[in-house]
Order: sequence, then C-alpha cells, then structure tokens
Amino acid sequence: SAGIDKTAAAPSVRSGLEMAVLSISSQLYGTLLPQALAANYWRRPRSMAQLSFGQLPISGFIPRGKTADNVSSATARDEKILFQSFKVKVGHRDSTEDALHLIQLKESSLNGQTLRLRADANQAWDIGSAHVFIDELKRDGNAMLDTIEFIEEPLEKQQTDDGKWSLGVQVAALEVFANGGGLSYALDESLADLALVHDYNFDRIVPDLSKVFGGESLGQT
Repeated sequence: SAGIDKTAAAPSVRSGLEMAVLSISSQLYGTLLPQALAANYWRRPRSMAQLSFGQLPISGFIPRGKTADNVSSATARDEKILFQSFKVKVGHRDSTEDALHLIQLKESSLNGQTLRLRADANQAWDIGSAHVFIDELKRDGNAMLDTIEFIEEPLEKQQTDDGKWSLGVQVAALEVFANGGGLSYALDESLADLALVHDYNFDRIVPDLSKVFGGESLGQT
C-alpha cells in the first residue's frame, strides 16, 4: 500500500499515489517497475532476479479532441519517449468521425514510429453504430484493422427481452461484433457491471466468469 492510509483518499487517487511512490522507489534502487512490484524479488539470487523480469510495456494516451500533431509536439521534446502503442478515446462523437480520426492517426508517426492503436469506446455505441465504425475503417483496407490492437467496450449495455443485463449477453454481442468485423475487443465496464450485479462478492463473480469464458481454474491461486 506504499504507506498510504486507506481512509485518506479515494481508491483511484490512492492507486495513483501508490504507483508514483513505487515508480520513484524503483528508480532510486535502480530496478525496473515489475521488479519493484514483485514481493519476492529481493529474496531471489541477483542473477536470477535480473533474468526473470522484462520491461513493463506502457501505452501512450491520446485524449479526446487531440490529434497526432498535438501528441507529436509533446513527445518531440524527449526523443526517448517511445510507446509500443497508443490508447485513443472514441465514442464521444459520430462513429464515422471516430473511424476517420483513427485513420488520420495511422497516417502519422511519432518520433519515426508507426502507430499501433488501442481504441476505447466506453460502451458508447449501439450495434449499428459499431458496424458503421468497422465499415469506415475497412474503406482504408485491412491494413487499418491490423493497426488497431483491439477496441475496448465498443457496445452499449446489452439486455435481454425482459430488460436484464448479464455478462453472457454482453460477451455474446461482442463476439458477433468481433467475428463479423475482424476487430478484437477488450472488457472494462462490463467487468465493473458484473461486480455490481454480485455486490462485489468474488465467490459469486467467479462462476459467472467461468460460465462465459470457460476454465475450471478461474479464481484458483
């Protein structure tokens, strides 16, 4: 917990402060952040510890309303800033405009890098709008889809005929979207919704995850 009282700040604020403290500590001790996060790192032989960890990849972030030129100006001040991919917020405007924005980002570069993108729609689109997004991307050829590693939560909350939401219904719609459009998806809000449905009871959450994704080992340590 990096010595921060749980009652002193909201969880999100505390998490940010803890990561900042851990980052500074790892720099002071000359270790990589994954090493600083590993509880048994200092108990390992030095040679083993050095071989057991790689660098932790960090994605860049392109906020809403920002363009590649904005980000290029910011990163140009430090040529050492190299990100393997960039997270881009979408879903706050027409899905066609969002697709065109990603195409424009693909055609740009940062410090000579070819951009890899991760889109995040925050459950903004209905199914029709999500398909318009994919169709617009495909106008630029399949290379555009290859540039996008995945899209996070493209679909609004999906409900059954009786108005109920479930993770299974949400994932089923996402699978149809992915199989039809050729773009992988990631979960975020859906997992928060699942936790809320089960009142944050992990013992009740795990069976739902097992049912949807399979795997008897879910929840085991």
